[in-house]
Order: sequence, then C-alpha cells, then structure tokens
Amino acid sequence: MSVLQGVAALFAVNVLGTLTGVTLAVNWWTLGASALGGTAGVILLLGLNVIL
Repeated sequence: MSVLQGVAALFAVNVLGTLTGVTLAVNWWTLGASALGGTAGVILLLGLNVIL
C-alpha cells in the first residue's frame, strides 16, 4: 500500500507543479525512492530538490 501511495504522491507533485512551480523528475531513482519510502520518500525528494 505504501508503494502505491508514494508513486501517487510523486505524480501528484508533478501534476500540481503547474500551479506551484515545484516538480520532480520521473526517472528510475525517483520512482524507486517514492516506492520504497512512500509519501515520506517523496517529501525527502522534495527537500533534496530545495537544498540541492
């Protein structure tokens, strides 16, 4: 269940990116992090996107 939530959160971030200006690239690394970490993994990716 967490895998589906993470992948759905990743795609939700990208869909809402047109409004917010914040997007994440969809590739094997981000899909893996969102699948393994769930929603927390997507939040981690967003944090890394802001820091780096």
